[in-house]
Amino acid sequence: MEGKRIQFGRTQGLLILALGFLLLAFQIFCSLHLFSTGAGAIAGEVPTKHHAMDFVPGSLGILTIATGCYFLLQDKFKTRGFDPSARTKSGFPM
Repeated sequence: MEGKRIQFGRTQGLLILALGFLLLAFQIFCSLHLFSTGAGAIAGEVPTKHHAMDFVPGSLGILTIATGCYFLLQDKFKTRGFDPSARTKSGFPM
């Protein structure tokens, strides 16, 4: 069975890639905000209490970037076979 390609693979790849970078930027922003010194924090002290949910945007961002790259590469290396359209006896397309 021959694999089918996505019709708008390049566009979808770019949009998914942009979403991945936004998620990764959100993760970096949250990490810097969590580790920044607050009013009651001592300079250089790292909070010891972290939840696994704190790293979900970064993980999803990396997976989304990988998916976007897959769509872009799939669109780049697709076969560009051209099937000529059927023609009548006079040479006009049907």
